Amino acid sequence: MLSVSAAANTVHQVRFNQPAKVLVWQAGEFVGEGAEISVLANRDEVHPILPGSGQLLTVGAGEPGPQSIEFSVASNSGFAIISDDPLFATRSQVRMIGVGANAAPAVTRTESSAGVIYRQASRTAQRPGAPETQALVFELSWTTETPPNLEVIALAR
Repeated sequence: MLSVSAAANTVHQVRFNQPAKVLVWQAGEFVGEGAEISVLANRDEVHPILPGSGQLLTVGAGEPGPQSIEFSVASNSGFAIISDDPLFATRSQVRMIGVGANAAPAVTRTESSAGVIYRQASRTAQRPGAPETQALVFELSWTTETPPNLEVIALAR
């Protein structure tokens, strides 16, 4: 009987294919993670009137001025910021006001007729790091009376 010692080295690489998703923060608070995130999700929140509590009446101040929000987006794929009102793109302006330490913008041409306000061509992360450091910071302003219904949608990879 012959006995020989042997050694073998096998390296396995496992890659997890994650679906395209976005992470959104607004006013420093985490809003959500997924394929579609509503930026102004709580604007339709209605508080019930309690009996005997009275009611405040709104006082008009003339024409509404520009309104704005700031929000941050990190994504493992391209993404789009869209409005359900295709004309909203003509009454709004989006500005990138910040780029995380590990992020990079990749802006592509947008078609306002489809309600697209901003389109990012690829993921925001350029280097490993915490999601907040891989985010792009946006300021969206509009001149309409009511805020838009906005969604950040991950684009398929």
